[in-house]
Amino acid sequence: MKSLAYVLSVAAIIAPLAVFAQSCETVATVTTDGTGAPDRYRTGGTYFPVKIETIGADQTLRIAPLSGPYQYVTLHSRTPGGSWSTSYKGNRTEFPGTDPIIAECRQSSNCTHIIVSVNGGHEKYEPVLSSADVQLCRQVAHPHQDLTLDTTWTAPKSGWQIDLPSQWTRDVQDDPNGGTGMFTSQDGNVVVGVTTMTPDQHLEDSALIEAFHSIMFSSAPIVTKEPVNLAGIQGTLHRYNLLIDGTGYWAIAVYLPAAPNYYIGWGIVPEAMMNDRAEDVVKVLNTLRLLDPPKALETRPDAALSVVLLTVGDDARISQAPGYAKTIFQPSTPEIHMFAAITGTERTGHILQQLHYLENGQLAMEQALDVAAVPTGQMIELRGSFLVPTNGWPLGAYRVVLSYEGKELASHMIYVGEAE
Repeated sequence: MKSLAYVLSVAAIIAPLAVFAQSCETVATVTTDGTGAPDRYRTGGTYFPVKIETIGADQTLRIAPLSGPYQYVTLHSRTPGGSWSTSYKGNRTEFPGTDPIIAECRQSSNCTHIIVSVNGGHEKYEPVLSSADVQLCRQVAHPHQDLTLDTTWTAPKSGWQIDLPSQWTRDVQDDPNGGTGMFTSQDGNVVVGVTTMTPDQHLEDSALIEAFHSIMFSSAPIVTKEPVNLAGIQGTLHRYNLLIDGTGYWAIAVYLPAAPNYYIGWGIVPEAMMNDRAEDVVKVLNTLRLLDPPKALETRPDAALSVVLLTVGDDARISQAPGYAKTIFQPSTPEIHMFAAITGTERTGHILQQLHYLENGQLAMEQALDVAAVPTGQMIELRGSFLVPTNGWPLGAYRVVLSYEGKELASHMIYVGEAE
């Protein structure tokens, strides 16, 4: 399983996460022009034939989305006479040189090329504007300055523990029914998180993974899915390529079922820094451990509402990437945005979103969400914003609070200060 800059691998016994650096060369760019191939003279897109002898067993054929939606990639095997046959159609973005699709072509005397198309193929393309690079990647040696993990963080109610560098900042919601610990490197380029869910007992693993994916990585293609063992739990690892406002991000999420809870360890790094920083994510996640042994699934009751993720920022896109989250704001900030993900089966009454001004103890703003319309089994995604007062935000500390039926679900501290 390989990424642009790193490989996350599992041994025969399913080992913890491991990483290796890679070097990638772009050999072509494939596109769709938005026409959807209306006639035989307008193909609707471009493709690129990769000579099979150029893909070594130690290399990876990688498709790196550049712009527009990434719906799927199509690989065709081509013969010397020019005949095409479909080898793969799906949303993968990486194909190791040992992959059966490539290995079968390499071993065949009648296969000369692997033809790559995005969002279509063989002169039949989707009516969207999109582009992607076709790359060949090879593992290379890469030195890395080792992190010093000199601090242990414990979330006793959520039931997990992790080791960190002491300089990393911490934003933790610890709740017996779920919460998120988010840890950010001193320079702000590495984000590692641990999310706990206590979901409806009727939800399958696939539904929980999809719920978390829709919150954190909804716009990202899944590069690979692999079995992995972390914190003594056998789970599933997903590798993602994020594209946000034209900037690429490397991301992973490890899904660990440990009834009655469900744990997700995740990390995000700018794609341009993968060679130097993705190893930091993996090293920290490898220290994740659970405090108590998993309990039997049958003992898990229907869950009350609990917050899985609560984040605040000055941009509505905080639901797409932790990079938009903030704790310190300026008095002129137009809006303070809030995003929360909430699990549980209760579907009556209202969730209150409140902004408390701690300098005078007053409730500054309040909004309510009726949860009755959200189907049971689906995660509640809560988005809200607080508009700047006429004279600007008063200086000082605030608390964003979520509550349900008089019970506080979660809160987040922020501060308004003058620019330095």
